[in-house]
Amino acid sequence: MRDIIISKAEYDSLKKDKERLDFLEKCHTLLNEKYQTDYGWEIVINHNIVRIMIEKYGGLGDFDINDACGGNAKIKTCRLAIDKKIAEFKFNKIQGHENGRE
Repeated sequence: MRDIIISKAEYDSLKKDKERLDFLEKCHTLLNEKYQTDYGWEIVINHNIVRIMIEKYGGLGDFDINDACGGNAKIKTCRLAIDKKIAEFKFNKIQGHENGRE
């Protein structure tokens, strides 16, 4: 196997994307374990929305990333949306809450 040389900025970007995907996979695994389910992923792309879902109702780590949020609440990129959720999970873990729920 040959080594590939990339810039530190590209390496850091790839590392951060890996962290994001690992976070989503961990949420998915935890949901299936908690509810003893075997749900998979769903991606919806159409003229109205781009959406990635792993659980729709209640409980640990509900995830529904979509691009249909407007107004002041919107987040410009999927990466920033995932980063925001990661930060919320870390904060809630520090506070002793399960995904913001006591």
